[in-house]
Amino acid sequence: MDNMREATRAFRNVIVAIDLGTAARATSDRIIDSYDSQTGALQYSAPEALGGLAGHRTIAKYTDLYALGCMLFELFNPDLFFNAFSLHNPLYPSLIHGMQSYIDSRAGEAAQAKQWRHALKDLGGGVAAINIDDTGSTVPPAITDLLNELLHRLTHVDYARRPTLEWARQRVDIAIRVLENQREFDRLNAMKKQRRKDRIEQQRLKDEKLRLRKNVVQKAVTHA
Repeated sequence: MDNMREATRAFRNVIVAIDLGTAARATSDRIIDSYDSQTGALQYSAPEALGGLAGHRTIAKYTDLYALGCMLFELFNPDLFFNAFSLHNPLYPSLIHGMQSYIDSRAGEAAQAKQWRHALKDLGGGVAAINIDDTGSTVPPAITDLLNELLHRLTHVDYARRPTLEWARQRVDIAIRVLENQREFDRLNAMKKQRRKDRIEQQRLKDEKLRLRKNVVQKAVTHA
């Protein structure tokens, strides 16, 4: 949990996911001239970070969104997102290598971003999204579709198509409300089922008493 911190926002305590080892001020200089590989943890690195754009300050926030998607998947699955994603995309390393070949390490950030757009257009279609309800997933069925949409957008191969953090937060809030409503529905439904079961049992007892009473009457008539 080294990448989690508690912060106070609007008088509320919230848990904040931090840099995963790649934090830097937006205005700080690069440590090295070019980045041929990701910085920080491989398992949480976005395609653009693997493809040579790890040092770009302007797109760093999109890489953080990708890492957030990885953690979302891992909340409900026994395996790392990276492992599950690699299993569904066995050619992913080759695709990244091919996309990296589009990047001129001597070019400026704007030029490299344009080169990456060309790489995405030519090779990005070969990357398949995975669902959060993978084998062994514990995601509640009521929010599966919501979280699949969120996961697909957070981990989209094209960083420009990833959502804002605010949009992601809103989707999580919706999922939480759905679960709360589902729990209330389940509680009320359980109460309804219990009341029906009680009525059936009460009727059974009444029928049993009536049957016994009839037997007593019949025996009395027989012996009379």
